[in-house]
Amino acid sequence: MAEKKNAWLGYSTKEEKELQSLNEAYKKFLSNSKTERLAAANIIREAEKAGFKNLDDLVKEGVKPAAGDRIYAVGMKKTVALFVIGKESLTEGLSILGAASGSETGPAV
Repeated sequence: MAEKKNAWLGYSTKEEKELQSLNEAYKKFLSNSKTERLAAANIIREAEKAGFKNLDDLVKEGVKPAAGDRIYAVGMKKTVALFVIGKESLTEGLSILGAASGSETGPAV
């Protein structure tokens, strides 16, 4: 059996600094996202900074999504779905990445 190598030994100094920066940003997000609603609000804020537009607003304005558009949808102020519109038809396929905040609203079971 091959010996497993420590991944940290393969990072350059620059990569380590980038990873530490990402870790600190994630810890800040977690500290500011103690509930589903807070997590959703924080995700929306970051998505808008990254150029995502609210699907409800686009529908109201009669805007038809085009390839490359970045769109988000919100469910009950607790869930957020982010979409990047592709060039191909949906009949050609779809890539999905899912994630959960893990925020608890009740007692652990």
